[in-house]
Amino acid sequence: MEIGIGLGGFLIGIVGIIISYKSRVVAKPQYTLESITLIDIANRELPKEVKMLYDDKEIKRLTKTTLLFFNRGTKVIKKSDISSDMLQIDFSENDTETTHIFRAEITKCSRRDIGATVNISENNDVVFGFNYLGYRDYFFIEILHSASKTPKQVIGEIKEFPKAIVTVSSQAEKQNEMILDFLLGHKVKYILKSIFGKGT
Repeated sequence: MEIGIGLGGFLIGIVGIIISYKSRVVAKPQYTLESITLIDIANRELPKEVKMLYDDKEIKRLTKTTLLFFNRGTKVIKKSDISSDMLQIDFSENDTETTHIFRAEITKCSRRDIGATVNISENNDVVFGFNYLGYRDYFFIEILHSASKTPKQVIGEIKEFPKAIVTVSSQAEKQNEMILDFLLGHKVKYILKSIFGKGT
């Protein structure tokens, strides 16, 4: 009898471990968006003869927006998980006639084989995708544009995780905190904080 109870308890424990493990294997697609205005003459009183051109197009401002997209979860996100095939950086709050996307490119990624890509569509939208994102895989996208309102969100749906594309804080200090935590891990982050004297 005691052997039976012991075996039953052992099996229950194993099942509990499996359920606990599976509950932790989840994808957590997240991103940050940071924008820096490089040039802005929109509110300046300049002679009519003075114009600012970029790629032969007249503009009032030039802004650089950087997207960091990453998987903070342990489950791999595959390209087939993206319902619309591509995700989109939202510029919809801007006037389409005066907003120009001049350049969009991948500037850094955790591994080349994740296959991160970015394109400017015919509708002047910035769309991007990837082959897969494993645990702590990431990539950066840099965009040069003339939008008066900088993008604040990524549009798209990932299957099984319709509400999981989460934007983290856009404040630079908290973003750096997140990057240390995410890219380097808790132990390295703690060591760096100890060296530079920053509180947790």
